[in-house]
Amino acid sequence: MNYDDLVNYIVEEVYKKLNEKDNLIIKDKNINKKKAIVLWDDNLDNYSKLNSKYEIISYEEGIREYDEVIISSLCLRGLSNLAQGSSISSEERFILKAIMLGKKVYVMESGIEYRRYKDTAPEELYKKFVSFERELINYGVQVIEDIKTLLLDRNSEVVKEKEISNVDIEEKIIEFRNKKLISEGDLKKPYINGAKKIIIDKKAMITPLASDYIRIHHLKLERI
Repeated sequence: MNYDDLVNYIVEEVYKKLNEKDNLIIKDKNINKKKAIVLWDDNLDNYSKLNSKYEIISYEEGIREYDEVIISSLCLRGLSNLAQGSSISSEERFILKAIMLGKKVYVMESGIEYRRYKDTAPEELYKKFVSFERELINYGVQVIEDIKTLLLDRNSEVVKEKEISNVDIEEKIIEFRNKKLISEGDLKKPYINGAKKIIIDKKAMITPLASDYIRIHHLKLERI
């Protein structure tokens, strides 16, 4: 082997080792990242700000390994189905399963379709979709203004359960139809602030502290 061939061989081997090292570093970084599944948005560049914390992946049917779910848009049908615990698409079934598994599920506020019709929709129909959104929040789904909030260190405190302010505060009604026991903690959640009326299942039990809270805050209680 002449001198030039030897030099080329050494250079190639060094490059191989450097590439192997870089690949290991990238792999280690990805291991430490949470895997976030994005639904209804094929442009993952919109989520580039999250790359330092998340491995962002578009939803594909059959996907199993993931930590969190980001819903970029939620149409009228999707919101209605999810609120009622039903589904007619693989995406909706995936979201329901994620909720049932206790995964963190986020919905982009700007993508909630029914809110666009506040000024034109019949009042009672609009209120129905407001109640659907509240149902999702009761299930643990979080409505967020911006994906940057997901980068904050203390998500549980900073990513708030959004108070739905599209209906006049005097008309604000909170429903706990699926809960069998109502506690004081349930009534103190941020999105309940300003509620005037509480609707619960006719067989639901109310703790003594919750009863005191309802009385002190002059909340109307309806069993259905």
